Amino acid sequence: MDGRKYGGCSILIFIKAPVAGFVKTRLTPRTDSSQAAELYKAMAQDTFRVASQVPDARVVVAYQPHPEFMEPHWLFDVSKREWFIQGGSDLGERLERASADVLEKAEGLPYHRFRSSGLNTHPAGESVRFTAYRSGRLGPAEDGGYYLMGFREPQTRLVSRHRLVAAGVLEQTIGKLKSLRLDYKLLPRRMDIDTAGGSPPFCVPIRL
Repeated sequence: MDGRKYGGCSILIFIKAPVAGFVKTRLTPRTDSSQAAELYKAMAQDTFRVASQVPDARVVVAYQPHPEFMEPHWLFDVSKREWFIQGGSDLGERLERASADVLEKAEGLPYHRFRSSGLNTHPAGESVRFTAYRSGRLGPAEDGGYYLMGFREPQTRLVSRHRLVAAGVLEQTIGKLKSLRLDYKLLPRRMDIDTAGGSPPFCVPIRL
């Protein structure tokens, strides 16, 4: 698909195959691996649905496959949606390559990337609404990471090889924003469902 046809923004979502033992492993033992995978699948579908409702948005999925789900057919019709398999030896490299690919086709469109990790609210429209302003938007998560990054113009210099879920990654990103002299505003802090202990309202009990 040609990114130039879109008059709005580019939204890149990082999604894994919803396989037991492959996703949301830190939710155990509060949930078993099958429940965690089903929860992740539901959250990914919800995230994609919300992003797809943003007017004039180009929604792209960077997909991490598994032998059980080599294609994201569980998420959408793969022949009608834009997606690609993540490339790289680690998460940082996958992030960098995927972002560069989307930015190359964005032709100056506003750019957003966020995770399908299970936020307690969905920020896609919230960030896109701010693209009329010059400053970027960064959505902090309670675990020290971030759930969304959005800028009116592609910022290739900001895409660095750091672990997206590493402790302190938010502060590292803010530090880089400052060093690059990029203006930004923080969105409301959101709870990220990564561990059972960190999100009891969603995980006690879970019945799927």
